[in-house]
Amino acid sequence: MRLFFIVAVLSSASGLDVRILQREYEVVLGRNVTMECKFIPAQPVGSSLIITWSMEADKPTDSKIIIASYYKDVDRLDIKSSYQGRVKMTIDIPAGQSTLTISQVTMKENRLWQCRAQIPGDVEGKPSDTTELVVLAPPSVPVVKLQGQAEYWANINLTCMSEEGSPTPVYSWKTYNPKNIPRPFPIKTTEKNGVLSLFNISMETSGYFVCLSTNKMGSASYNFTLAVMPVIGSTLAIIGGVLAGVLVLAIVIYCCKKKRTKDKQNKGAPEVEYFDSPKKVVSVYQDDISEGKPEGSLVLPNEMRGEVDRDDRSVRTDRSAGFKERPDDIRDIHVAYFFVSILNTPAGEVVHSPCLILTLRHWEFFPVRTLRTKE
Repeated sequence: MRLFFIVAVLSSASGLDVRILQREYEVVLGRNVTMECKFIPAQPVGSSLIITWSMEADKPTDSKIIIASYYKDVDRLDIKSSYQGRVKMTIDIPAGQSTLTISQVTMKENRLWQCRAQIPGDVEGKPSDTTELVVLAPPSVPVVKLQGQAEYWANINLTCMSEEGSPTPVYSWKTYNPKNIPRPFPIKTTEKNGVLSLFNISMETSGYFVCLSTNKMGSASYNFTLAVMPVIGSTLAIIGGVLAGVLVLAIVIYCCKKKRTKDKQNKGAPEVEYFDSPKKVVSVYQDDISEGKPEGSLVLPNEMRGEVDRDDRSVRTDRSAGFKERPDDIRDIHVAYFFVSILNTPAGEVVHSPCLILTLRHWEFFPVRTLRTKE
C-alpha cells in the first residue's frame, strides 16, 4: 500500500492517476464480489467529478457498457436498470477511492471491467484502469457433434465443447469398444482443443467416445456412440447385384423346368430318324397303285423297295441302340411331308396310308392314320 501511495504521489505531478488494486478478481458463480479503484488527482478536486464503472461489450468494436456512474456536482448515482438491486457503488472523495460490489455474479460478468475518473482541467496522466473479473464455474455437460459422414473409409471429426465453464475447460477423449472395454485410438487419430479427428474409419471404429471437460472447479463428460455404416451407394449396388443374380437363377430354373416338361410331353410323339446318306427324291402317283392291292396301300417302284427296306432296318437298328436324337450337323435340314391317300377310300372309314417324308438328304416311310369325313 505504501508503495502505491509513493507511486501515486510521483505520478500526480504529471496528471491524474487511476489504478485498480488487483489485476484480476475471482469469484465463484452465484456469489458476490467487490472491486476497488483508487484515483489521485493532479490538483485538488473541485465541485465537478465523475467516476464511472463499465464492462467490456460483447463485441470488441462496440462501446463499453456503463454499469454505474457518480456525479459529484449533483451528488447523483446512476445504475444501469438491468443491474438495479445487484450492483452497489461507493465513493470516498477525500480518500480517492471508489468500490463496485456485484451480488449473485453470473457468467455475463465474466469479462474485463474499467474504472474511470473525469476531472475538469485534469486531462493528463492515466484517467482509467482495467481489471479482469473471472467468474469460476464448473464446466457444463459438453456438447459433442459429428462432422462428416460415419461411413466406411471416411474421415470425420468429433467436436466437444462446454457452453459454460470458467476458467475455460480443458478437453480430453477416451474410447471404448461396443463391449465397453477401453481401447487405444485408431492409427493417425489426432486430438486438439476438444476436436478428435478420425481417419479412414471402418466397422472396427464403431464404439463409444467419451469427452471429458475439466477446469479447477470441476468436470463433466459426455458419452457419444459412433456407428460406422457401409456407404449407401455400395449397399444399393450389392443389393442390386443380389437381386439380379436371383432373377437370372429364377429364369434358368424356369427354362430348365419348361424344357423338362416339353421333353415329357414329346416322349409319346412319333419319332423321326435322320440319316447321313442322301436319298433319291421319289414322286409317287395314284396311278402307281396296283389294282390287286388293298385300299390304303402304296406301291413303290421295284428299284426303290430294297432301299426302303434297308432304311427301315437301319431305323430299327438305331432305335434298338437308343439313338433317337437328330444329329447336330443336320439341324438345319427342312422336312417336307407329302401325304398320299387312296381317293376311293370309303367315306367315314379310317385307313392307314403310307406317308412319304422327303428331305434334302433323307427320305423315309411310316404309316399315318387318316380320317376321311363323309362328304
